[in-house]
Amino acid sequence: MEVLVLPQDSCNTITPNSEKFSKLYQWAIRLSTEQGEEKYGWTSETQQLAKRLQNTTGNLIAIIGLQGSGKTALKQALYVQLATMGKSVLCFKWGELNSDILDLDFCIEEILARLITVYGEFKLSKKLGISAEQIKAFQQGKMEDFERKQFYPLILKHATKQERKEIERLAWLNAVQTKDTILIDFPDYSRTNQTQMVRDLDDFAHWWETNVLSDSEGVYRQKANVVIFFQKELFSGHFLFGKFDVFELKPVNPKVMFDILKVNCGSIEPFLPETLEYIAKLSRGVIRRFKKYVKLCLESLQHGCNSITVELAKNLISLEQIEKDMELELMDVFPKQKELRKYSVILLQLLNERKAIPQNEIAETVFDGNKMKCSRVLEKLEAWNYIEREWTSTETAHQKIVKLKEVS
Repeated sequence: MEVLVLPQDSCNTITPNSEKFSKLYQWAIRLSTEQGEEKYGWTSETQQLAKRLQNTTGNLIAIIGLQGSGKTALKQALYVQLATMGKSVLCFKWGELNSDILDLDFCIEEILARLITVYGEFKLSKKLGISAEQIKAFQQGKMEDFERKQFYPLILKHATKQERKEIERLAWLNAVQTKDTILIDFPDYSRTNQTQMVRDLDDFAHWWETNVLSDSEGVYRQKANVVIFFQKELFSGHFLFGKFDVFELKPVNPKVMFDILKVNCGSIEPFLPETLEYIAKLSRGVIRRFKKYVKLCLESLQHGCNSITVELAKNLISLEQIEKDMELELMDVFPKQKELRKYSVILLQLLNERKAIPQNEIAETVFDGNKMKCSRVLEKLEAWNYIEREWTSTETAHQKIVKLKEVS
């Protein structure tokens, strides 16, 4: 098959191999913290939370935030911070529990002893695919930890269903008793299909009641801090939510976003400072959205263009993209009115560019003169802290001015 190789000059977009902006591009394409380490931007609120977890026990905390607001980044930052302070921390994503996370050693030995009784060492070694000498070394504790853990799945495979349930129960109970803090990151769920979310929360509620609440004698068993990370848009409706002390992860203000980028990348080139400020405001405090827009601009940058201006960014980040990114959060404001969500995005983008606009002008330009619809949308957006309005008076007019509510 013939392969067509394009000359370098014919390529008009940035690639991950572009040397000049590679560090910035590499940072931007990691839309989630799991994709790579980066320096965390601590705020006074998150620092206070870290101190609370360092100095107190038995907390049950829910950290909530919009999709992409940095929940997982905070989880990992807390893990590092607490571990550095000498705290014992269990950190995982709900639904991805495995033998590497929990200490199963004390349970595995009991199962192995039963299997030896049932099959005998020789037959069991063939069944497990390991030598009889390895089985003895395991029993006698003559293996390194990493070697022992390699045998866990083999042994667990032959455990009964009841044994596996008991192993999980005992391992969890051991974790709650021995760990200082347990950090649990829940996945992001779709609003249109919340079946998995309800199932996960029911499972978590069962785990919490089984391992954390007081036992039959009324003895309170929780010693560890239990912290879950959950998306703000769906944090309602389940009975479990009422039991948490809620910590809301606030949107990141533009200056902090700017600083996070600079700390991780060293340089902001090819962006102008005012361009990054524009993109940060457009992102509404959501760091993942900010990175996505930075990535989009870099990938669309033509060769020979040395800087990304505000005007260029406006052309590259489409209204459709912004509308898609804000869809989930605006569903809280306008649950069943897709048209009003679209109007809201247009209005917010306009305010991002012009700072302050008379309400009458908004009614004419955005809502085609429909003052009632305009007023309804503005009231909702103001109630949800997207905008703010104030009366101003001049010699010729007395009118309402609409401004974008700045992310503090």
